[in-house]
Order: sequence, then C-alpha cells, then structure tokens
Amino acid sequence: MEIIRKLFVEEIKPYTDTFNNLSSRLINSSLLADTLLALQKMNPIYTRINTKKFLSHYIVYYFPNEVVGDTGNIGETLIKSSQNLYNIHLKNECSTFEFVNALNEYILSFTEWQKFDKEKLALTYRDAYRLLSEIKVSSPIEIKEPIEKLQNTLDKHTTQIFGNDAQKILEIDKNQEIHKDMLRIEKFVYDSLHNLYWQDIEKQLEENCFENLCTVIEDVKVCMLSLCQKNQSKCDEIHEFLDVSFLKNVLNVGIAQKQVKCLLKYCLTFLREYGQPCHDSEIDELTKTTDLLYTVANTIQLLVNIIRQIVIRINVLVSVVYEFASSL
Repeated sequence: MEIIRKLFVEEIKPYTDTFNNLSSRLINSSLLADTLLALQKMNPIYTRINTKKFLSHYIVYYFPNEVVGDTGNIGETLIKSSQNLYNIHLKNECSTFEFVNALNEYILSFTEWQKFDKEKLALTYRDAYRLLSEIKVSSPIEIKEPIEKLQNTLDKHTTQIFGNDAQKILEIDKNQEIHKDMLRIEKFVYDSLHNLYWQDIEKQLEENCFENLCTVIEDVKVCMLSLCQKNQSKCDEIHEFLDVSFLKNVLNVGIAQKQVKCLLKYCLTFLREYGQPCHDSEIDELTKTTDLLYTVANTIQLLVNIIRQIVIRINVLVSVVYEFASSL
C-alpha cells in the first residue's frame, strides 16, 4: 500500500489542478506500468484493465461533474465508491483486504456507470458531436482519416483511461511515416476518382440526364434512414421529403425547381439537426446558396456542389456514428 500512496503523492497529486492535466496524466504509460506492479504485489491477478480502472477513480474523485454529469443514482454510486476507495487507500492503517474490497466495489459501480453513460451518450448523435466540439477536436469532415482520429480522440478525452481501446493511445506505431504516406496516396486516388464522378454528373445534368443524380439522392436517403431507424416518425418524414420516384418524374418533365430546392433544404436541415454544432454556420451558408439556385447562370455547377457537400457530410456522419456505436 505504501508504494500506491507514494505514487499518488509524487506522480498524480501534482496534476490534480485541472481536468485535462489529470486525465492526460492518468494515461501516462510509465505511471500505468508502475501502478500495475504495485497492485500486483498485493494481488497477482490484477491486470492492466484493473489498473486503468483503479487510476480512473482519481478523476472521478476530483472532477465528478465533468466525468459523471447528471446520471442519477448510478452516478452517485460511482462517486461515493470513488471517494471510499480514495480515502481507504490513503490511510496509513489500510489493510490489503480493505483496499481490495474497496477497489472491487468501485470497479463494479464503474462498470455499471460506464455502460449506462455510453448508452445515454449514444442516444443523440448531436450530443456526441457537441462533446467533441467542447474538447476542441476538429470536425470529422476536416480530418483526412476521420474514423481513426475520432476514435483516438474519444478514447483519450471522452473515456479517458476507461475504455477498452485506450491502450492503443500508449502504443507507438513504428510504421507511422509509411502509414501516413499510404494514406496520402489513398486520399489522392480517392479524391481524383470522386472529382471525376461529380464532373460526370454535372455533364449529365447539362444534357438533361438525371439518372445518376437520383441514384445519389437515393443513397443519401438510405443513409438518413439508417441514422433514424428507431424513430419511425422521422423515417416517415424522410420518405415524404425524399420521394425519389416523384423527383425523377418531375425532373424529366422539367418542372422540378421547387422540388429540388425543397429536397436540398430538407437534407441540410437534417444535417444541422444531427451533425456537429460547430458546423451549423456552414450548413446555414449552404442553405443560403440553395436559395440562389435557378437565379444564377451557373445553376448546375451550384446544384452539384451543394449535393456533393450533402453526400460528403452524410457519409461521414454515418461512418462516425457507426464506429462510435460499435465501440459501446
């Protein structure tokens, strides 16, 4: 127990001034290794997971509101168990038996809270993005490898040392530079192909061919439905506003200006509702641009650019949400 107390006094307590300092300290690899050795001297069966959960009680103890928030009885139980563990392991007369019991109690309450908290966080995608905005992460739309970078950010800042994936933050990728080069090449190929794809759609629209455009809208509709599959009223709304068969008919007879603008505005409203709050202003600008359709000379190019933005954003949103949900 003396080793644990010494680690706290020398390696942890100096960093308890702010949430960010403490959370960053608790995922330090050397601290994790030293704490694991100290715990294994008391109980050889303890693992890195036990160590991470033990270390997590410090941030719950010092910053309960930032970590737990308003989660009712489950959150209160976690906070109380962290306080109990904190007080017990710093007592000079604390026995190994007392410590093990207090740690087990904390791990149990922590596991229950973690499950509840992640389910609660996943209920609304916008809440998850608001959290990312608050910790000043770049939007996934601006990140070359959105899922990988977002996952790392969630591991480090959202779950701190709690999650199963936190270990990969501590690992050093020996092939990091090679990996970056490969990603740059992949992105170049990806961007080049997609530029050609959208140029082709623009050319088709100039020739009054709407087949591929309608296919794109259908894909957007599928993505939107996948995000709202548990909300039947929202799904019905999406079906109503993105009636692709009707759109195809009115496009072919040349009377679709109103329908196209209405459809685009609905998609942008959807992205504002479910997307990142830090990009609301960008969505607003796209909405203003939509108002200009059919009033300017370059309407087709403008139309394609708006649709392309919608497609990019909705695809990233789906990818991020699925990746986030799969880690629960």
